[in-house]
Amino acid sequence: MNDYSQLKQYIQDDRWISALEYLYDLENKSPMDIATTLNIVYCNGILLVEKGLPKSVQDEYRDKSINHFRRALSRFHDNPEFLFYAGWMACIGEWNYGVEQSFLEKMIDKAYEISPTTFLYSWALCQRGPDQKCVEFKKQLYENKVLSDSILKQYGPFGEYFLDCFR
Repeated sequence: MNDYSQLKQYIQDDRWISALEYLYDLENKSPMDIATTLNIVYCNGILLVEKGLPKSVQDEYRDKSINHFRRALSRFHDNPEFLFYAGWMACIGEWNYGVEQSFLEKMIDKAYEISPTTFLYSWALCQRGPDQKCVEFKKQLYENKVLSDSILKQYGPFGEYFLDCFR
């Protein structure tokens, strides 16, 4: 697990490109670190969707995001943790990852197929339909501490973002 204090500082200073450069360096050193890879997916999403980039570099960073997402999928294609969290995060702007929404839903479906006992994956599938069961799932996520800070803290800023979306 990485210490993401430098990454947090870049984000706090609104230096998203520096954050990505830092993460790419970490990933080069440890390509099978899912947390670093998920933080890259997160930073790409925030940078391309929420922060906006000057037109002169927007296509360059979108291309980097698409290429990174494809490489990550090839490395983690059978890892439910990556499939779920990256599929969920990429929904922020699937065009910036070179995929369609339906593909991201299939990633989440596959995470559930690989690990059907993971409560969070079950809840995500439930979210697609108007079902009272979803309300109960979310309540249980909190009661069972599935979404506790200790569980997602390993993901650094991405984990914090994920938790904030559920609060």
